[in-house]
Amino acid sequence: MLLILAYWLFLLLITLPYGVLLQKICGIKSANICLTIVFGLFFLCFGFTVVSLFTALNFYALAIVILIAISLYYIYREDIKVIIKNCTLTVNTLKPFQKYLLLFFMFAAALKSAQVPFVIDNESYYIQTIKWANEYGLVKGLANLHIFLTQASPWHILHAGLNLNFTGLPFNDINGFIFLVTVTYAITQQEALKSWLSFLPLFSVFYFLFLDAPSPDLPLLCLLPVMFWLYTQNKEDNYKAAVLLFAFAAFIKVTVAPFALLFLPQLIRKKQFVFFSVVGMSVFVLWTIKNIIVSGYPLYPLTMLSVDADWKVPAEILTAINTTADKNVYGTAAGAGIGEKLTSWFTLPGIKGLLHKATVLLLVIMPFFKTIRLHPTYRLAYSAILAQFAILLLISPQFRFFLPVVVFLLLIIAHQLYKAIKKPLFYKIAVSAGALAAVILITNINYGGVTNNRFHQASAGFRFSQLYIPEPVTRYPDIGYNKLKSGNMEYYSPSQNFFLYGTANGPLPCVNSAQLRYFDRKTGYIPQLRDDNAIESGFKSVKTLR
Repeated sequence: MLLILAYWLFLLLITLPYGVLLQKICGIKSANICLTIVFGLFFLCFGFTVVSLFTALNFYALAIVILIAISLYYIYREDIKVIIKNCTLTVNTLKPFQKYLLLFFMFAAALKSAQVPFVIDNESYYIQTIKWANEYGLVKGLANLHIFLTQASPWHILHAGLNLNFTGLPFNDINGFIFLVTVTYAITQQEALKSWLSFLPLFSVFYFLFLDAPSPDLPLLCLLPVMFWLYTQNKEDNYKAAVLLFAFAAFIKVTVAPFALLFLPQLIRKKQFVFFSVVGMSVFVLWTIKNIIVSGYPLYPLTMLSVDADWKVPAEILTAINTTADKNVYGTAAGAGIGEKLTSWFTLPGIKGLLHKATVLLLVIMPFFKTIRLHPTYRLAYSAILAQFAILLLISPQFRFFLPVVVFLLLIIAHQLYKAIKKPLFYKIAVSAGALAAVILITNINYGGVTNNRFHQASAGFRFSQLYIPEPVTRYPDIGYNKLKSGNMEYYSPSQNFFLYGTANGPLPCVNSAQLRYFDRKTGYIPQLRDDNAIESGFKSVKTLR
């Protein structure tokens, strides 16, 4: 925990000047330190992604970033002084309850971040994406080695740029940092209880689920409620800030792209058209280039467009993985129609089906709440939410994709309930209960009664050593690896087949030999180096002789 807090201090110092730089570029006058830090994360995420297309994100890349940050501190010293002074004044005006709440979340989030990563995706591609960016950058056709690497989220590239891997103790812990920044912004809003965003601590249990692993779902859970809040304030600076948060979120995960509809009225009236276009096109172009390099599909996960390159992932492999995804998401076999898929999705047994029904119910009842019914900006936000929901229903309706929207809508309900009760004590009781519920996730919990996924049935829980040093970045730190050869490719495979797609923190290139045999049997393809003995050249898939 203590090392995590020290690392977060490093992140604060490195992101602040870059956030000021981005504000200057965009003409934003905000002196809010929380927004400035998030803008800094966005700037660095974009910059590191550009660098990763050409070279590794190692010590030298970070050293240059630090040197530039020092220069920015000098150039923008007056602006940074104003931001720090404004932050100090804000903290001094907080009530004791708010101060204690912030301290509680700071230490609780740091402790949760120091624990063993819970999300199983961490063991299949989070760690490996970060490791590839650290050691080689994004090489051509990386997805041919491991199909999950097709995603190559810029959020993981940001981790690679800032995780201090050269120290031998990598910190994949930006999730906890952005959560703390977000909850601080929510608690310190000048509008206090007039703001529905101030109820965010009530739902902190959702955030704690993703704090101990570098899941790209967490930043969306942080960015989108704040984006909605800024969007509804009808001020030019807030509009620009909302555009940046939307662009950051869409860059991390394209599932939020339908929320571009929020900004359509201003574009139609030609207000902020140039700003939105420049920000949107910059992110879109870099995102497509990243996709082309990694998989050969510019708009992945959409595959209607592809480049004519030897590293393009074969359609047979994508079909095989999509068939598996349909079974996991919809609960249907291959070839099922959309009607059958949606019926199956809605009637799934267990916690999945319950969450799906609750999401649909929430969307149905929201128009009956005054906030949505009476305010045009909220009605437009609700329309954008429905558009995203409809699109995801047809592509991949996973509850975690809906979670940021669910939190936003629950925040509105909680605030409207507070206004009906008109008792300040209600707020204190509600957010305290939410905070305590989140802390339960730090303990050793058995989830066997709510999920059939054996990897998510129990958390590792608390150990005293976590107070001063974080756990390893993987839940399998002691697993061994066998060095194997397939054609012209030497690779490392886990000695224990704990998960077909599992690689944990294996040396590069790393892929489970069982996975190679599986795709060879299903599709007739195996990965190979594009150039013998040169990992930097990337990978391609070749047909096997069977």
